[in-house]
Amino acid sequence: MKKSIIAALLCCGLLCGCSDATDKTDSELKKELGLTDAPSQSAEVVEEADGTVKKMKNISGLTDPKSFTATTLEGAEISESEFARADVTVINIWGTTCPPCIAEMPELAEFRRSLPENVALMTWCLDGGFYPDQAQAILNDAGFDGLTIISAEGDLASLGSSIMFTPTTVFVDSEGNIMGDAIIGAGNVTEKYTEKINNCLLSLGKEAMK
Repeated sequence: MKKSIIAALLCCGLLCGCSDATDKTDSELKKELGLTDAPSQSAEVVEEADGTVKKMKNISGLTDPKSFTATTLEGAEISESEFARADVTVINIWGTTCPPCIAEMPELAEFRRSLPENVALMTWCLDGGFYPDQAQAILNDAGFDGLTIISAEGDLASLGSSIMFTPTTVFVDSEGNIMGDAIIGAGNVTEKYTEKINNCLLSLGKEAMK
């Protein structure tokens, strides 16, 4: 990825500071940032008279990563086709200098191993292109062996440039559409992510995770 794009990601994603949800709620963080608080995720799953539900819309104001190329920590090249492997893909966006990001990584690793085949979880280390060894060490210590992106271009780079806090976690469908609101901050991974994923799955007409 070009240095200018990396610099933009670092400024927006890392230099604005980390966010720890154990100290502040999402609403409190958004109020500090001057953001409009979005409706709760449960309110986004609207059941119709025939029992079907409406597909959840992107209410985060973030770019849908529908067309992009990216490089993983292992040096592999991926694109938006990666999302086609699952009904819902979770993208946890973090940085090596963000203590809350590092603190929640072991729970992220454990949660990923519990996911069904139609749900994927990847991470995106915004400064991983500069500090790949540090990123790898953090992931190794946490036991996370899933996919981690360290650079991106296209829509994914646009998404990263609009991130104001790390960690931020978004949920996308198989076409790269962001579903609902993002999770801003760390903590309670299993509880928060399960609720979000299940709402996404239900809106797609799929069975919820058990």
